[in-house]
Amino acid sequence: GAKRIAIMHDNTTFALGVAEETKKALQLKIDAGEVEIVYYDAITPGEKDFSVPLTKLRETNPDVFYFTGYYPEAALIVSQARDIGIECLFVGGNAAINDEFVKIAGIEKAKGCFMTQEPMPAELPYPESK
Repeated sequence: GAKRIAIMHDNTTFALGVAEETKKALQLKIDAGEVEIVYYDAITPGEKDFSVPLTKLRETNPDVFYFTGYYPEAALIVSQARDIGIECLFVGGNAAINDEFVKIAGIEKAKGCFMTQEPMPAELPYPESK
């Protein structure tokens, strides 16, 4: 499984929150030495050139790259990451789930990407969520 994890967010309240909660969720595995967050940084929404942060990320040699921001940047990031040889598993948060992601990234570069999605409240096993 993945041991070296890169996390990138876009400093929006939502994406930063997902990134921080991801770090918290991994803390027991980090403490046990099972995983390591090798990269944690932010980009600016609306940017088009991610070469600087992606070059820094590439140097950390992650097994998985989790981007918690929105689909326009996610698609550009995947495309540019593949262009500079970052071939690790890319995982996007639910803000990256959009048909435009594949159109922007290109079908070949989008292949193999995963997206996370929380369940709908009605799908949860708690009476409070119904």
